[in-house]
Amino acid sequence: MTKVGFFIVFMLELCQLMTAQESASVEQSSIDIPVMNFDELQSYLNTQKNQLLVINFWATWCAPCVEELHYFEYANRDFKEQNVKVILVSLDFKRAIDKQLIPFIERNEIQCEVILLDDVKMNSWINRVSPKWSGAIPGTWFIDGENSLFNEGKYENYDALKNTITNLQKI
Repeated sequence: MTKVGFFIVFMLELCQLMTAQESASVEQSSIDIPVMNFDELQSYLNTQKNQLLVINFWATWCAPCVEELHYFEYANRDFKEQNVKVILVSLDFKRAIDKQLIPFIERNEIQCEVILLDDVKMNSWINRVSPKWSGAIPGTWFIDGENSLFNEGKYENYDALKNTITNLQKI
């Protein structure tokens, strides 16, 4: 076999190997992360009637967000049968979904619904969540029908989050 022929065979085999690896990595994850702008997110939230929505704004690169994330997992588990829905709204970059966000969700066995908010017009939607929100994360938005509450900052423990949810259920 000539050097050119060997090179062509080598390149074809390399391409087949790379294609097989790409297919395998796509098949490994069955997680589908919806990507929405804020108007789409708000429309989606409006369809979630007759339940208390607990919406946590977070990112994989935010240490306080990651530290409190398991509290939302606990709330998702503990309040699931009580008309409470926990939604994790990621502010990670859209280009980081496959290499950062999905692996993070898999590694941490996240069961909550996750949505990626891809809306660079932050100054227009932050105040729609709460006029008191500086835009810092983590932040948690509670919506129950027409009532809304926003908490900026990290929950120090699960009891603090649990008490907020329990008190909102009484209203």
